[in-house]
Amino acid sequence: MTLGGVVRVDKFKRQLQHYRAEFSRNAAVELKRQARLFVFDCIKLTPPFPQTSPNSTSLNAHRAAGDNATFRDIGIVFKPIKEISGPRRGTQQTMKGLGFIRDEKLRNQVEKYALAGDTHAVMKILERIKVDAGVLQTVDAGLHKARRDKRGRVRRKGRPWVVLDTTSLKGYIRHKLSHVGMAKSGWQRPYYANGGARLPAWISRHPVRGIYSSGRDGSGFYERVGNDIPWIQDTGAELRIIGRATDNRIRNLSIEMAKLVQHAKRKAGF
Repeated sequence: MTLGGVVRVDKFKRQLQHYRAEFSRNAAVELKRQARLFVFDCIKLTPPFPQTSPNSTSLNAHRAAGDNATFRDIGIVFKPIKEISGPRRGTQQTMKGLGFIRDEKLRNQVEKYALAGDTHAVMKILERIKVDAGVLQTVDAGLHKARRDKRGRVRRKGRPWVVLDTTSLKGYIRHKLSHVGMAKSGWQRPYYANGGARLPAWISRHPVRGIYSSGRDGSGFYERVGNDIPWIQDTGAELRIIGRATDNRIRNLSIEMAKLVQHAKRKAGF
């Protein structure tokens, strides 16, 4: 089942009837406007988004949430050699650099082995100082994938992997950051079909996708819209994206109509 729905005049029947009566709005034109706003609500309700009030925050804040989640999740699984956990005062703490190794000779050995890509030698030293972590020369994407849940997030349960090749880790992070916005991009086709303005580059950099068709049947005008990104389908149903976007449109249309009524009354001298 594809994430999407049918936007009809009758979904907003009560509001639109009053709207047309009070302000002589054309039903088809108004439906197109509401469909555009509805799809924009869907974009905002599709991950990534801030933890609070996704509808009322800017898309820049949504990107920041996606980037931060990417850094966080990768940082749970992979640690550069200069940022690993070691015992200090009886606890496991994340330390910057290799300063937590008090023995300078041992610290120099770790640096030498890391530069040489000797994962076995580094692993032996980490075991000696009781650091519970694996060691890799370069990032293994499969290890990251195995730790992700159905929403793509990583839980802290499980030991980290120390990566000796910092360039490999930086490249992997850049690659994953380039995916941010892909789930939202699945709404581009219905959004642009309804006259939506250009979306930010971090969304529009992905191919234009989505489901869109329109017409008129016995129930009136309708538009069929949807997001066809395969891996967002289950998450979209779980987050109730379509239901929440519909509720938001009905609520905002009622608010907008009330404001227009008040404006009309003031203009008429009431």
